Amino acid sequence: MRLAPMLVIPLSCMVLLGAAAGQGHAQWVNLERTFGTSDQLANVNLDIPGCDGNTEDDPGGLVIRNHDGNNAHRKTIVLQQAELFWHGNVLLTCSSTKVKIYDAYTGGNQITFDGTDNKFSNDDLPKTLYVEGVDGSGSMRDVEIKLAVATVPTHFDTVKFTVLWVDVTSQYGGNMPDDNGAKSNYNSVVCPDGSSAATLGPHFFVTTGSPFDQNAAWGIGCLYRGQVHPSNFVPAQFGGTFLLRRTLDSGAYYGGANGETAGDPVTAHQDVENPAARDDDPQSGGSNGWIYDWDFPGLYAFYAAETDIIRVRLNFTEYAEYQGHRCSNNLQAFTRQSYHKTGRTQLGANFSTGSGTFTLTDTNSTWQNDWWQWGAIYIGWGKNEDRMVSTNSNHQVTVTKQWAPALDARGDLYKLTAGNAWTAINDKSHDNINDNESNDGVTPTSADLQ
Repeated sequence: MRLAPMLVIPLSCMVLLGAAAGQGHAQWVNLERTFGTSDQLANVNLDIPGCDGNTEDDPGGLVIRNHDGNNAHRKTIVLQQAELFWHGNVLLTCSSTKVKIYDAYTGGNQITFDGTDNKFSNDDLPKTLYVEGVDGSGSMRDVEIKLAVATVPTHFDTVKFTVLWVDVTSQYGGNMPDDNGAKSNYNSVVCPDGSSAATLGPHFFVTTGSPFDQNAAWGIGCLYRGQVHPSNFVPAQFGGTFLLRRTLDSGAYYGGANGETAGDPVTAHQDVENPAARDDDPQSGGSNGWIYDWDFPGLYAFYAAETDIIRVRLNFTEYAEYQGHRCSNNLQAFTRQSYHKTGRTQLGANFSTGSGTFTLTDTNSTWQNDWWQWGAIYIGWGKNEDRMVSTNSNHQVTVTKQWAPALDARGDLYKLTAGNAWTAINDKSHDNINDNESNDGVTPTSADLQ
């Protein structure tokens, strides 16, 4: 915000130029305008590139806190030259400790506000400086940077900044917060074991389709929470959006009679961030600065032999981004789970005798009703299709998603595993938990399950 000086011109600075005959009227001329402007008339100007005079204070500039190795970018400000013929000095000040100002985009020297380091001659302007976030703002636009005439501090211009930061934490038990806009989607996940899906913690989870992919899994429902600073931050004011993200850093699966036989390796990758499992708006539901991301890491429907023990250990990193830039701590977490296969499987060479859009028939089978409900069926012979079973009768299973490609009327090779045929076991200490810890990046072994 620029406070413009009043243009009061002392008479001592004015002279009357007489006019020669026939050359018009005499004129008053401001000699200080001609040969050097006074401090009282200097019109200072501090800018944020990309903002005009109406927006450099509201919404102002946005800078992400540079912390926890995120290498957040600095934001440019420009000290513009005042009156062309003014040879005075301007003084840059900032009373907030939430930012630092440097003379370079990276590295460089920090500007100190000692009356000398922050004083600049108008002859050397314009000058570009760079604002770095040091600590999260307590409210929107709570950082004010001022440029004033050194000898006349009432002649100044200001710009304002908000420093953005998110503290990411976790919740592994209890109820899903009511202000989480994705809570209803968590509640909609079916729990055939009779437990309440609204509660975080161990469950048998089933997703039968949109907005999620089909999955059946034993897992631990968990919630990652981001507390936004400032709490009244409105992303749309700066044209951006939040995203809570998660990387799968390392992990291991084990099976066999004792759960010690190594399974397929886990490759580090960006985990799926389904919008239906997130609430990216820090003001939704009256949350006043919270964003959310829920998940249920664990074991998906495996075609394991009966009595097998399956174990999983996965290491994650959860963090927040704003417009593609990390704006939070890296929260390192893990899940460690073990399950005993206690129920039905139908492996080996099984052949269907008929099929429909959503069904497979085997007239040679003698299944009981809903033996395979919420279990999985796999179609071989080059089709490589996995489907979830919604129900079954003595000779037919019905799946939750149609076959694609369609099954062969002459028969297909298949195998089945029951979804409710797993029992969580605790034969290792500290088993069947999610928790936070430092992630050393080492691929786990079965010893990590102990």
